[in-house]
Amino acid sequence: MIAPVQPVGGLPAAGGAKPRSSLLVNPRFRWYFVSEIAGNMGYALYAVAIVWLAAGPGGSYALAGVVLGLEFGIYALSFLVGPLVDRARNLRTVAIVGYAVQAGLAAALGVLSTAHELPIVALLALVIALSVAWDFTWTATNALLPRIVREEEIIVANGLTGSASGGNQVLGAALGGLLIGVAGPGPAMLLYAAMNALALATLLPVVVPDRVGSLSGFLSEFVAGWRFFASGSRPLVELATFGALQGFVSAAPPLLIAVEAQHGFANPAEVYGIFATTFALGGVVGSLLLGIANPKARLGRFLIGTTLTEGGLFLVAALVAPSLVGAVVGWFAIGTAEAVYYTALIAYIQATTPSELFGRTMTNSYLFRGGARSFGALAVGSIVGVLGFVTLGLGIGVALVALALGTFFVLPGVRRLGF
Repeated sequence: MIAPVQPVGGLPAAGGAKPRSSLLVNPRFRWYFVSEIAGNMGYALYAVAIVWLAAGPGGSYALAGVVLGLEFGIYALSFLVGPLVDRARNLRTVAIVGYAVQAGLAAALGVLSTAHELPIVALLALVIALSVAWDFTWTATNALLPRIVREEEIIVANGLTGSASGGNQVLGAALGGLLIGVAGPGPAMLLYAAMNALALATLLPVVVPDRVGSLSGFLSEFVAGWRFFASGSRPLVELATFGALQGFVSAAPPLLIAVEAQHGFANPAEVYGIFATTFALGGVVGSLLLGIANPKARLGRFLIGTTLTEGGLFLVAALVAPSLVGAVVGWFAIGTAEAVYYTALIAYIQATTPSELFGRTMTNSYLFRGGARSFGALAVGSIVGVLGFVTLGLGIGVALVALALGTFFVLPGVRRLGF
């Protein structure tokens, strides 16, 4: 049995009972919390370093678009991983193996990059392998959370984990930017490997009972997951549609940050690190605000509202460029809005999906968003060199505003989304 725990931040538990303890009193959640912090800090290092490795001096925006397109596309294929994770006897084991593989691959990427022995073919191969390992790790760690906290605590737990992990993402982005400015992206990749090892070590104490009972074949489980997704809960279909459209546009910030840094300022590597850090800091604030608001019953309106806000922020950011202060404020605000969708999506599926179907439902949903982000990255990488930051930024702003308004009127399932 999982011991009952209470929400943080003074929010009442179900039925109006007063909270008696913090989520962090639960030892399994506490170690999970620390592991997520380490893992997310590592990913922040990777996200900053991989874009600069591809798009920085000696690279190209087209190559960066291909790298991000491959990464996001493989993340989208996690729907093939979902049934395997749901069939796993122990979710912790899946996550631990995933972290171990990521650590080894990241170390190889760091060593080759530092030695300047990283041809494009090797870069793409390592990105592909890292992304596949990440699919298993991400699916398993997200499936763990509903087994350690109660349903009414899920948004608060995600807000707490997201904001704390986001703090380390800020640190990771800052360290990555600093290392890139001083020694290039290779050392950042080596630190990413170390963070994966730390995430593995701190996940070891999270004891979760093994799955009991037998399962049918892989194909039957695969079909059952899609059947639940398509007919068991109609809002999931509309949410996936919204997520795909939003995902196509959300692939742009990593590339646009690199473009603005290289073409608007004299010291691009240092400015790139500053922009990436403020974007990550915005993600912390976005996750924290979501946890504080805890908009369970009005989750859909919250998502639409933040999309509309993000569109307006892109318009402003494009109009004030190039301005260091304006860009810092702009990327912080855009990061705040961008974090809400991802955190809210995970919380909704965790709260409304049977535990034995969670892995499949989460990865089936991400197929649409991840696939769209892959195409979005390829599109942005291929045209940003021609259009430039200002024109593309204005176009993205208009697209997000149109998406928010269209979703409100055309997808009522998203507008009414809640639990």
